[in-house]
Amino acid sequence: MLARKNKMTEPLIDRLLLNENRIRKMAEEALPVICDRLSVKGVEIRGDEAARQIDERIAWAQESDRWDRKPLPRKSM
Repeated sequence: MLARKNKMTEPLIDRLLLNENRIRKMAEEALPVICDRLSVKGVEIRGDEAARQIDERIAWAQESDRWDRKPLPRKSM
């Protein structure tokens, strides 16, 4: 709403919006690079089925992988 109020063009507004398809495309581009860089350092990457469909080097995440069950505290600025 603020973008429209400030008379931003619709194509520019559209480019700024995130939707499921755009987020998936970002993951498809980023996850293989992340896997490349971390696997050479011996880091195992774990994820859900969606992540594993993007890169087969990603191992299944387990409930025991969760390091914390509470949300992180917000830092006040």
